[in-house]
Formats: sequence, C-alpha cells, structure tokens
Amino acid sequence: MLSAEAAVGDSPSGLELHLLLSFLALILFNLAALQALVLALQERRLRSCKPGWFLNRLPPLRHMEKLLFQLVATAFFALSLSLVTGMMFPRDLFLPPVAHKTLLAFLAWLTFGGLLLGRRLRGWRGPQAVRWTLGGYVALLLAYFGSKLLLQP
Repeated sequence: MLSAEAAVGDSPSGLELHLLLSFLALILFNLAALQALVLALQERRLRSCKPGWFLNRLPPLRHMEKLLFQLVATAFFALSLSLVTGMMFPRDLFLPPVAHKTLLAFLAWLTFGGLLLGRRLRGWRGPQAVRWTLGGYVALLLAYFGSKLLLQP
C-alpha cells in the first residue's frame, strides 16, 4: 500500500504544473513569433515580386497563416491554463517579484485573445496578425524575463 507522501510525491504540485504550463506556452509562443516573422518576410517578398529561393520552398501564404493561428490558439490555451494555475498562489500574485509577471502575462493573454477574436469576428490576417502576434510576444517576454532585469542591480 502506498503512503500519502508517496502519492503526493508522484504527482506534480500546483507550482510545478504552473511552471510546466508556463514553459509550454512560452515555447509555443516562440514558435508563433518565428512563424509570424517568416510570414511577414513571405508577404513582403510576394508584394515586391522578388520571391527568391527561400520563398519557393515555403508552403503557400494561406497555409503559413493557418499554421500561425493554430500555434497562437494552442499557446493561448496553455497560457490560459498557466494563469489559472498561477492563481492558486494568491499571496504571491502582487508581491514585487511576481507582480510584473502577473500583469504582463495578463496583458499578453489579452493581446493574444484579442488577436484570436479579431481573426474570428473581423477576419484579421497578414500584417495585422503579425503585429498583434509580435506585440503579445514582447509582452510575454517581458513577463518572463523583464522582472529579472528590473530587480537586478
């Protein structure tokens, strides 16, 4: 028979789950940001009528855009779960080292949510989708790494 300590030790704690979801969201948003940059380059090259060898090897713009929104939607879901699991630690939410992360992560969540809503309701695509993706990504990077920069002397 397993003891209560062994059962607890085998399952991830709330903090471990929060960290896992946070890193998953960050990895997925890294991929989405790279995809947005490639999409911007692809669109710029197509508009200038100079596709070059790089563009000839990429899938069509429509597929690239679809992949971007799939990445953003999946990452948004992971970030949502990360924020929910982070709420399990209410004492730490607004203390100085965590307050920056909380506010910037929520701002990124609103940005990506706005992007997905804009895509659904208004058909946002192309440069507008790239700007929103990169804007949310910057907010997320500041949430993850900015507090370390702000707190170090």
